[in-house]
Amino acid sequence: MSIKEKYRAALINTLLFFCASGSLIIPALLNGYPLVYSDTGTYLYSGHSGIVPVDRPIMYGLFVRHISMSYSLWFVIATQAFIATSLILLCFRHFVKAGHSYLRTFIMVFFLSSVTGISNYTSQVMPDIFSGLVIISLALLCCAQNLSVLTIIYLFLLVILFNLSHSSNLLTSSCLVILIGITAVLISWQKKKNNKLVLTPDTLVRCNGTRRRINPARAFFPVALSWLLLPSVNLMYGGGFGFHSANNVFLAGRMSESGILESYLEKKCTNDTFPLCEYRGKFPAFAWQFFWDYSGPLYGGGCMQKGWGNCWVEKDKEYGPVIRDILSDPVYRKRFAVYSAKESFRQLITFDVGHLTPMTEGSPVIGGIKQYYPDEYARYLDAKQAHGTLYFVALSSRQHLVVLCSLIIITCACVLRRTRIKIPGHVSLLLMAVISGLLINAAVCATFSGTVNRYEGRVIWLLPLAAIIILHPLILAKYAQDSRQLREEE
Repeated sequence: MSIKEKYRAALINTLLFFCASGSLIIPALLNGYPLVYSDTGTYLYSGHSGIVPVDRPIMYGLFVRHISMSYSLWFVIATQAFIATSLILLCFRHFVKAGHSYLRTFIMVFFLSSVTGISNYTSQVMPDIFSGLVIISLALLCCAQNLSVLTIIYLFLLVILFNLSHSSNLLTSSCLVILIGITAVLISWQKKKNNKLVLTPDTLVRCNGTRRRINPARAFFPVALSWLLLPSVNLMYGGGFGFHSANNVFLAGRMSESGILESYLEKKCTNDTFPLCEYRGKFPAFAWQFFWDYSGPLYGGGCMQKGWGNCWVEKDKEYGPVIRDILSDPVYRKRFAVYSAKESFRQLITFDVGHLTPMTEGSPVIGGIKQYYPDEYARYLDAKQAHGTLYFVALSSRQHLVVLCSLIIITCACVLRRTRIKIPGHVSLLLMAVISGLLINAAVCATFSGTVNRYEGRVIWLLPLAAIIILHPLILAKYAQDSRQLREEE
């Protein structure tokens, strides 16, 4: 290939990459401004003030501040789009290996933007998109072959960024790395049979030398480092060496919704006196109401005089002995485990693209836009979201259909022997990582926060991505077989 042809190919690839990234921010372009959520205000404030929020890490706030350069939030969603596109490109390079990776990436990203919520979450000034990207990054680190040193460093840094941006990502990635490590150990114990390594169930992994294709150590180090860096960053910004100040509050909200807290107080309030006793029979039906209803138990006792954040800090200490006492009781512990399992399944199938309400006067977002991005304030008020709730009903319907088709494709590919044996081992391991990531994400969110459509909606796009990657070796095998038969007939 001549130098001119190389430059031309590089130009085309660059154009395809930018077009793919652009398709991920189409919802923001149609809105006229990056999409925002109620939590966006916390990130804007924490990043610019340097104050650690009581209910989440400060890292994504710092990411927003420095990537936007306190000038434009368009830079934030554009960076998120570039990162997402680059990771999907790496998936095609290392799991498909069929050439034309930039073109395939463009088609894949455009397809996902059209039928799933990936573009919606990329277009939001929120860390939600990172929940799916951390699963891809870990799958690449553990299962992809022939990664360059620069690529490993890039993935290493991304995993740390994703984990430090949201506590649920750290829990999900930790559980996923442990699971992949157990898988590697199980595979290493298997004996070679007919040049294959079999993992129970044998529908999951099949390839020559699969043992060498799993490298959980590459993913273990950034995840382990994240556990140290997250509290260290909080300490640097005056938040103390810890993760956040609301662990007990979140668990209290879930136990309130499950009815466990009510049952516990019915037994304990006859002999002991807890501040929560006065709220017996008055607990809200849902955890989010427990967190944000200012007339509820979380904001009682005069703590609101110093702001809602002070209530979370005070009540976290107050709820600590109650939560520990509940979890130390085998009956309540079993009841909470059953409740968590049921809610995890419900979260797994709850992935609609949720609506976005206007964040205008009185919202937690508009003040941050006005204070930190004054040059964009007028454009923010002119955006569609500022004039009415944005609904994504049609997109949710398409997403449900695509997820169903993806499940059918994956099931057929893994169950039917004639297709299963054609799937390379590292692709099977990618599928295992994606499915495990979806399950773990649902369990973590349902157990510690609540059952909310955006929690699983932010990662469900991984399923059609994995299904299409699995289809590639099957299509190539079919094409090779047809070509071979044609040559034999000739």
